[in-house]
Amino acid sequence: ALIAKIGVFAFVRIFLFTFTVSWDWILWLAVISSLLGAAAALREKNIKRIIAYSTISQIGFILLGLALVGKIGLLAGLLYFVIHAVGKTGLFLGAGIVEQRCKESNLDKLGGLAKAMPVTATGFLFCSLSIMGFPPFGGFYAKLMVILAIVKEGHFWIAGLAIFTAILTMLYLFRLFNGIFLGQREISFSSKGRGSMVACVLFLGIVSLAIGLFIGQLLGLPNIAVAQIFR
Repeated sequence: ALIAKIGVFAFVRIFLFTFTVSWDWILWLAVISSLLGAAAALREKNIKRIIAYSTISQIGFILLGLALVGKIGLLAGLLYFVIHAVGKTGLFLGAGIVEQRCKESNLDKLGGLAKAMPVTATGFLFCSLSIMGFPPFGGFYAKLMVILAIVKEGHFWIAGLAIFTAILTMLYLFRLFNGIFLGQREISFSSKGRGSMVACVLFLGIVSLAIGLFIGQLLGLPNIAVAQIFR
């Protein structure tokens, strides 16, 4: 979840202001990448691969903000960068716990784990809601800022595709949570596991919620970063 952001960081540091060219092609590349990643996640059955495809999709969303090369777009992209890193780390940890305890990663063979793993389920749900873009989670504000920045620049087709991708994100993450934690449990379950990992999933879920609740106070940090970039 964190290593995947290195390329985005390099994009900002090296390419954003080095080449004075039109970035419209980057916007199209980003939204198509985001759409294809979401579509792949919607078809996948392996829980870790679903999250991996989701990462491809969400990095496309981050690039949408950054490639606008404006203060609002950069602010939205950097905010999305942080929120996605938090939420996606929680999802990968949660999927790891499920795979460790059930010895299974096929979504069709899982289900009904919410009662057996309530803390993990809660943290996983919070992280999912943030990445889906549900208010008042941090992901809602980041996703909204990216889309508004795209609309402000007049890229209405790209904004429409971004909104459609956001809808697909809701669908595959709901499918993921439903397939793992809801319904009847038919798979064997081991109670042995690392409590620290479970605590981390819950902590990251709470952080995802806290970012949204205190978004006004937290926007100061990415604002400082954007101001430094435009110096």
